[in-house]
Amino acid sequence: MKVERGPEEVKDLLQFFGREARHVDLSRDETEIFAEIVDAPRLGLDDIAARAKEYKRQGADVIDIGCLPETAFPHLEDAVSMLTEQDYRVSVDSMLTDELIRGGRAGADYVMSLNADTLWVADEIASTPILVPREPSDVASLDAAIEGMQKRNRAFLADPIPFGLATSIARYVSLRERYPDDVPIMMGVGNVTELTEADTTGINAVLFGMAAELRIAAVLTTSVSLHTRRAIHEADVARRVMHAARETQTLPKGINADLSALHSKRPFPYDANEIAAFAAPVRDPNYRVQVATDGIHIYTAMVVTSRSIRLRCIHRSMSKAMAVTRSISACNSHARKSHGNSASVSIRIRHSTGDAKSIGLKKI
Repeated sequence: MKVERGPEEVKDLLQFFGREARHVDLSRDETEIFAEIVDAPRLGLDDIAARAKEYKRQGADVIDIGCLPETAFPHLEDAVSMLTEQDYRVSVDSMLTDELIRGGRAGADYVMSLNADTLWVADEIASTPILVPREPSDVASLDAAIEGMQKRNRAFLADPIPFGLATSIARYVSLRERYPDDVPIMMGVGNVTELTEADTTGINAVLFGMAAELRIAAVLTTSVSLHTRRAIHEADVARRVMHAARETQTLPKGINADLSALHSKRPFPYDANEIAAFAAPVRDPNYRVQVATDGIHIYTAMVVTSRSIRLRCIHRSMSKAMAVTRSISACNSHARKSHGNSASVSIRIRHSTGDAKSIGLKKI
């Protein structure tokens, strides 16, 4: 029997079962993810294998072995052979033609990058090359490299590698306009996610939205900085969502919420009255925490003794913090009248001025 996890809130069951929204197929995409191990020469084979395993778990299709300038890589062939034997697709990323040839002869599926002057490398190996211009501004040299590979009747990907976000977008659009159908394009997204101090979920969503519109065949991404440690997984989610949006001719909203890490469309599914109704019949000592528009609600059933019970509530709102202590010994008389020695107690922390008066105690 197939088991599927349902929604977090009971209120969302109707939508989950398709009565309020149709499900979208997120199993398909057309953009492959190249995940780069940027410091591979400094890693042993076991570390390279562990990194590759994690990247594949997050959704990578190709493991990119990144070489480093002025850094020897004596185990390059061993790294490529090890990964290919473990059924990984592998690319080798280097500025040196010697390392590209070594990687290709060891069995790499891709090499990056070649330009119009180094196309001879493609004649030496069977690996699929990623083509780039001689210089970012030399668009004509990229066209020449593309023409050279087309004459060889060889597969390739093209990357204009411009500098600057707006310029990059413009050149990717221009490349697709020049080659509407027959040139697969690679887009580098790792520099944007790594070098922008912002949450990568939104960055990946926007970049893969453009990738879907331009029918980008592959992206190159990384996971180096701590704030990008989930960037590969986010890229996997984003490519599927944006592909589905394009194929169904709908906006990328309401398809999947996995990229909404900071804000929710419906952050307060229950109001204060509903939470009060939940709290009323509670008779066990476990604490429940729910959030509504008027603040944070914490409720539990408490065993009331002859001593005063005191609760310390700490609430942080923006840059301010407050700590307020309230005695609930007044619940004793109510508890004895209503429930013997137990009472359901709810504490509401309001989002208002931040002073002691904004903390309210409710007996339920």
